[in-house]
Amino acid sequence: MTDSEFQIMSWVLALVVCGLSASWLVLVMQAFFHDKRIGFACAFGGAAAAFAMAVSETLSHALLWTLLAVNLLLIGWFVVRQVRRPIVYVPAIILVVSLIGAWWVWRQLSQSGLI
Repeated sequence: MTDSEFQIMSWVLALVVCGLSASWLVLVMQAFFHDKRIGFACAFGGAAAAFAMAVSETLSHALLWTLLAVNLLLIGWFVVRQVRRPIVYVPAIILVVSLIGAWWVWRQLSQSGLI
């Protein structure tokens, strides 16, 4: 991998992380304001994961994967219910595009032997 290819990968990765973070935050905040149960579950799930990281590495990995699955299920349920609203489907589209970009960067880096 040349320097210019690596620089392109780093820019794509930076954009992907920004897109993922912003769209996830908008979806969680919309879920919080429209259905408090989903917002609280996502917020307290993140706090529980942070606490688990301080306690045990093995516990934190298991808890993080479990919380990720639960959060994705809850946010997915919220998105399906509210899909007609632009404040929901625009971040959902950005989230999907960013996930595809992250997968592409990971695949390129693994093929080049850097991961």
